[in-house]
Amino acid sequence: MNRRIIAIFGLCVAALTACAAPPTEHETTAPEGSHTATAPTSNLVAKADVREVEDALKTTLNGKDVDLFFDLVRDYNASVGDGLLHAAFDKPRAPKNDVGKIMDARDRNKKKGPDTNCRINAFVLLKDGLVVPENINSDDAMLFMDKESLAARPLLDEKETAAFTRLFSRVKTDDSKEAAHQGQVMEKYLSQITFPAGASMVSVVLHDNLDGNYLFIGHVGVLVKAEEGYVFVEKISFEEPYQALKFPTKDACYAYLKDKFKDDLDPGVAPPFIMDNARYVDAVG
Repeated sequence: MNRRIIAIFGLCVAALTACAAPPTEHETTAPEGSHTATAPTSNLVAKADVREVEDALKTTLNGKDVDLFFDLVRDYNASVGDGLLHAAFDKPRAPKNDVGKIMDARDRNKKKGPDTNCRINAFVLLKDGLVVPENINSDDAMLFMDKESLAARPLLDEKETAAFTRLFSRVKTDDSKEAAHQGQVMEKYLSQITFPAGASMVSVVLHDNLDGNYLFIGHVGVLVKAEEGYVFVEKISFEEPYQALKFPTKDACYAYLKDKFKDDLDPGVAPPFIMDNARYVDAVG
């Protein structure tokens, strides 16, 4: 197997696993004592949870964008069924997702379109307040599954899809294994973009060197101020559920994501690192 084939295989694996921490067979759950175990978490099934998160998002973001996001949530949750989505803010335990049963339910039941992932959902929420210059050169090599999903489901118009591609472009970098250095590279790229005031696109950036050295947003969610603290909204992966988590501070949200990716370390590249909009936060590990 030549290097080019190996590189393409690596890109495919990375894209398939993006928007999720490494899964454990069919059930995913957080270890005791982790931030997921302690942060109030909801799959946005309970009406009270939906109302609370919707109000927090609409305080900062465009109401029509929030409505479109909740259309996706309702479509996903309806096809899975309440019995498989257990997380609610008033249940103080780590959520457990039986991914195998969830996927079976999604295959059996009616749904409006193909699954969406973390990047698509974050863009849907933020798009009205995003300014992504058209002169940014983008590399969509890692977005083939995102683009396939968007082509099959008319969530974004042509101009928005182009902005989506530029925002989540693969970013050329060097072979440094220092997260802070790679964070500066990502800061330079994302500083070209204007993000909505009052909202944070909190992302986990991965370094890949299989086909040259590149940075790529492997997971992302939206963090907004709530009545008490903050609410972070994410789609765990294409197949896995929506989650809204409550945190007292931004730092607690960053710590949650660091914990989520703590096992995703490769000594051959820089460790994953956290970005808040265009600002480097910290490395995983």
